Amino acid sequence: RGRGRNSSNSSKNINKINIKNPYARFVLGKLHQLASKLNTINTTYTYRTSHDYNNIDTEQNISYLYKLGIQEHPFDTTISNSIFNEEIININNLVGSQLNKYENDFNVSSSISLTRSIVTSLDYKYSNSMSNSSTSSKIKNQSESYFALGTRGDKGFPITNWSINWSGIEKFWVMKYWFKSIAISHGFNGEKSLTMRDDNNDGILIDDELQNEQYSINFSPIIGITTKTIGRNPVTFKINFKHNKNIQKVDQTTERNHSSQINSTISYRKSGGLTIPTFFFRDFYINN
Repeated sequence: RGRGRNSSNSSKNINKINIKNPYARFVLGKLHQLASKLNTINTTYTYRTSHDYNNIDTEQNISYLYKLGIQEHPFDTTISNSIFNEEIININNLVGSQLNKYENDFNVSSSISLTRSIVTSLDYKYSNSMSNSSTSSKIKNQSESYFALGTRGDKGFPITNWSINWSGIEKFWVMKYWFKSIAISHGFNGEKSLTMRDDNNDGILIDDELQNEQYSINFSPIIGITTKTIGRNPVTFKINFKHNKNIQKVDQTTERNHSSQINSTISYRKSGGLTIPTFFFRDFYINN
């Protein structure tokens, strides 16, 4: 019989960065603390175009690049500069027209766990679109997440939409003896939207050509409370207080609409059962 013993030693050298500057340590420490609370970050950018032509010259072949959405014009403009057959259009009293649309959408969202029971979500949106038609003026639409301030709403600033949920409140004080769960919620959604029209058809859109300007503020909810009692037959109570404000500017006039709403629900759940007697065996009890 022989005995053997194997031993192995391993060591790893880990290089750590030691920042001696106290200000840099403070800033980097706070950034690391904030980054550790981020759950997810999602970013989306979308670019779309569409080109429509009516009553074009049918004798020319449509470009495959146009069919695939790569080329803006249906024909190769280096070979033929004419998209419409003016002779056929004049004889048949037709109207040759084209409509070009360009759209950009940008969205970034994130979720942050401030604590184990407090979670907040952030969301920012921006979009703009341009419509250029041969039969009408150029139109531009733009919208973004915005917090409106002032009488006309134009004194505000761009900001992310947010929502906050705080759960586990039933653990505080004596509420744990009566409630199984208590949660508080809060949410905000704001938007600024603009519409501009090139009335003088010079191809340039300026602030004087602003046709419509709208602002919206939605606290949905300002505060919401959801509770559920302890027991075999729990009672669930929900209450939400919402406030919405819409501002519309047309020339020198301003229209403001305010609305407030309170919603509450109470639900009661009763559970019981049914006992079925059986011979020679134990009675069966069935929960519903």
